[in-house]
Amino acid sequence: MPQENRFSDKRAGRRVLTRIPLRYREIADEKEADTIFKHNLSTKISHSVDVSLTGMCIATEETLKVGGFLRLHIYLIPRFYFISATANVVWANPERAGIRFLPLKDGEVKALIEYLGKIDTGMKKDD
Repeated sequence: MPQENRFSDKRAGRRVLTRIPLRYREIADEKEADTIFKHNLSTKISHSVDVSLTGMCIATEETLKVGGFLRLHIYLIPRFYFISATANVVWANPERAGIRFLPLKDGEVKALIEYLGKIDTGMKKDD
């Protein structure tokens, strides 16, 4: 009997392969999220590998802590607009990490839908 992909039923949205610049910082919990960029704390520069409306795979230079939290600024080029997001690390290895967004603000969801829709014409609001 063929082995099923263990991630197939966990992904709520279609993944779009795209390289989006971003900055992130590991945080202790969700409550710390709003202080990261206000206090100009150091962040790491990276990029996405793939993106969906529920999360993304990001490039990393070290293994992130599974179950940990990240605060991100995701730069939607060429609009010069960024989305602020908090995410939970679902899986990680030394080069990449899979993250799931915690609830995004309505305007940020709309911007992400529009951006991904331009890349993948099959992306729909309900995906």
